[in-house]
Amino acid sequence: MGGIGKTTIAKTAYNQNFYKFQDLQKGKAKKIYSLDEGITKIKQATRCKRVLIALDDVDNLEQFNAILGMREWLHPGSKIIITTRYEHLLKAHENCAMFKVKGLNENESLELFSWHAFRQPHPGEGYMDLSRPVVQHCGGVPLALQVLGSSLFGKAADVWKNALQNLDVITEGKVQKILRISFDSLQDHDKRLFLHIACYFTGKHKDFSTTVLDECGFATNIGIQNLVDRCLLIIDRFNKKLTMHQLLQDMGRGIIREESPEDPGKRTRVWNKDASNVLRKLTGTETIKGLMLNIPMLIKDESSKITSSGSNRKDSMLKIMMETVQAADVGLVSSPGSQLVFLQQTHFLYQVG
Repeated sequence: MGGIGKTTIAKTAYNQNFYKFQDLQKGKAKKIYSLDEGITKIKQATRCKRVLIALDDVDNLEQFNAILGMREWLHPGSKIIITTRYEHLLKAHENCAMFKVKGLNENESLELFSWHAFRQPHPGEGYMDLSRPVVQHCGGVPLALQVLGSSLFGKAADVWKNALQNLDVITEGKVQKILRISFDSLQDHDKRLFLHIACYFTGKHKDFSTTVLDECGFATNIGIQNLVDRCLLIIDRFNKKLTMHQLLQDMGRGIIREESPEDPGKRTRVWNKDASNVLRKLTGTETIKGLMLNIPMLIKDESSKITSSGSNRKDSMLKIMMETVQAADVGLVSSPGSQLVFLQQTHFLYQVG
């Protein structure tokens, strides 16, 4: 994923070793207009020489194969450093050493955050309890720690407390722009699948999620594997639940909020408080493709009645995930009288009548 430190590590490795190799570029950047032209120029410059090559953010198999083909003419002792967001590019080349960049641990994260938020290796007096939730939200991603730390530098405690309530919004700037690169490179099918998972299926079992999403028309198993290959999704090896980094989930939900910042009823997906408000205030539109509800929000006022004001299109089928107090799966079905009826142990919302 973006912001985890791949480029920084590659730069560090390059800077620590470049002096051992001959400078072939002579400080002049050369424009290359095609892959074949690039291969030819690199081959001419590096043939039979011991070289260090660092290539950042390689994103397709053709580029990757061309780079690894260089090994045929490079002098022994040459090194090629490649960074990529796409793990599947490496799987076809078993003789490559692959290093998966992991996030910082809690202590490392707190130190990096503190350097940016306090200009020292630890939180200022009275700020430890305020710092830890921010650090945990960043999940070990250096870029997020730097951005959030810098944004809170010199701020009073009450500003910090307010920030804790809006961490997903605060990270919508530079951090999410970096993360968005991976999302934007997806095919449309996988984009929609990612957004469904980010909004509704994180923490859900893969088999259950696949069953529901297949009914929604997704090629779920293929799509999930594509997301895993691009490090946008993780399948827990022990309990088979779908998980993703908190910042990636924030990004996905942020994309949905951008669809209609002021009116959740015009978004494609709504959840929790927004979903409850949409139903109570009758502001839903045909745009909505899914909801996730916290039932206690809906039953606080037993006298209130929830009705639907959506389309009468008979062919529409709205998929829904809901959570009850007992965490049981609940479905919501629209009856012919436009009264929304809750049904236990179902997974879908159908437009009926």
